[in-house]
Amino acid sequence: MKCKNILLIVLLLAILASGVYLVWRWQRSQPPRNIILISIDALRADHLGCYGYVRETSPNIDRFAAQSTRFTRYFTVVPKTLPSMVTFFTGKQVNRHGVVSNWETLPASTTTLAACLPQGFRKAAFVNNVTLYRKTGLNRGFDVYNVLPQLRPRAFANRVLNWLGRFVYTTSDTPLFLWIHFQDPHGPYKPAPEFTERFVNDTFYDGSKRVPIEPPPGEKHRNYVVGMVPKYQVLGDHDEVDYYIAQYDAEIYGVDREVGRILDFLDRRGLLNNSLVIVTADHGESLGENNYYFEHGWFLDEGSIRIPFMLFHPSLQPSTCDQLADNSDFLPTVLELMHLPIPTGLDGVSLAPLLHGREAAPKSHVFCQNALEYGDLQQAIRSRDAIYLVRQSLRWLGNRSHETIGEPGYFYHTVGDGTRSQKNIYPSLSPEKKQQLQSLLSAFTGDMQQTPAIAPEEVDADTLNELKSLGYIE
Repeated sequence: MKCKNILLIVLLLAILASGVYLVWRWQRSQPPRNIILISIDALRADHLGCYGYVRETSPNIDRFAAQSTRFTRYFTVVPKTLPSMVTFFTGKQVNRHGVVSNWETLPASTTTLAACLPQGFRKAAFVNNVTLYRKTGLNRGFDVYNVLPQLRPRAFANRVLNWLGRFVYTTSDTPLFLWIHFQDPHGPYKPAPEFTERFVNDTFYDGSKRVPIEPPPGEKHRNYVVGMVPKYQVLGDHDEVDYYIAQYDAEIYGVDREVGRILDFLDRRGLLNNSLVIVTADHGESLGENNYYFEHGWFLDEGSIRIPFMLFHPSLQPSTCDQLADNSDFLPTVLELMHLPIPTGLDGVSLAPLLHGREAAPKSHVFCQNALEYGDLQQAIRSRDAIYLVRQSLRWLGNRSHETIGEPGYFYHTVGDGTRSQKNIYPSLSPEKKQQLQSLLSAFTGDMQQTPAIAPEEVDADTLNELKSLGYIE
């Protein structure tokens, strides 16, 4: 009798375990219910611990990365906020959507991620950067679109959490697409007071490296400069390069704290169990590469174009992916993971097969270009281990039109572990290799379009002041 009872108990446990396993398998096969996108402005991948940084700038993001698929070769097509985010949301390259600088208008005919989601989704955006304001067109398709440029990271995160709390309480049965865009660590580098000295004079601090903070006699102190600190970035009389980098890292630490609070809230409320959560950046930041300090948009150095990209869902095994990808791949990837149709005519490709452990045709290269507001045009093809770059001087003709002048410069640098070689080996390449590279580049640049600019009279005084404080305009 005792043996029969034991056998019965074993049988019941086996049935229970089988049921639990089948439910688990069913849950893993279901598409995510929610999409949570957290983008962080001007965040270099190589200043996060999960990407090998020496300072502890990102404990919360690092924990998230350990549970996610982390891409090590993910690039932005333009190191400026608006062109980058338009690429994320359209799945199209910059030559196709035409937004090549901040303060342009997304064509009304362009389909974005918000428009691709079915009826019933609650679609909300909280953006901390003034260049993402409504007149750009990125708000189309969102039910809630809050532009909050004046708020520091803690106050901004509080606004997001307050809204999330109300959403969970009143409409938790509604699928959610939530986009959260933090302004920091974009300059000026002014972290919360409790973090200002966190990395100053630590083990990795070198106070001997200096950079001018005043322009040469007779020259204007501008925001778009090479060889000195931009006007809006100057912090007192500090000219130590590492002081500015320490403040940049402190801003990352402050944003990381707020990202942690948001992720903890999602976890406590059970939203992580059925959400696709992405943490990424719009672009990186130059910290002295090409003699270009504490800015972004002009040069295509690794610090500016290589961005973090981490994607989480409970059905996906944590992993590291070193295949090439760029932000045009975001839209098709999200739609496939959500089991939604992918529009035709996209430039990006879905990374979903890689995330599910299946083979996928790897990209051989990605295209990048600088924003169209500088003294030259830079366009590049980035492969896994090299970058081909063409620079062409520009003459501005007024009304945002320009012409190229002089002969272009050609550059080819090898890249290893995120570090670009200093030597330009383009002259030593074979004619066949040069032609191959130029053909690849021409495929992207041959039909380059540019969308209309937002007229100055459409920008209110508060927005203009915010733009000046952030170095976007003089």
